[in-house]
Amino acid sequence: MHDHENEQVCLCLAGELTVETEDDAVTLSQYDSVWLDGDEPHRVENTGEERAVGLDVFALGRSFDFWTEDDE
Repeated sequence: MHDHENEQVCLCLAGELTVETEDDAVTLSQYDSVWLDGDEPHRVENTGEERAVGLDVFALGRSFDFWTEDDE
C-alpha cells in the first residue's frame, strides 16, 4: 500500500488489475477504470493469468523525479 497527494485514475488497457484501498477492492478488466482520491492508500496488482497493462493519470501531474527519488 502507498499513497500520494495526487488524485489518480487507473485505466486497465489489457488483462486484469485489482485495485485495493483500505475499504474496498475492485477488479478491472480491459477499458475499466477507477478513481483514487489524493492521499488515499492503495495498491494495484495483476491478479489475472495474462500480462496486464495499465495507464495511470495523475492530477496534479507528477514529474518523473517521483519515480527516481530515494527516500533513504
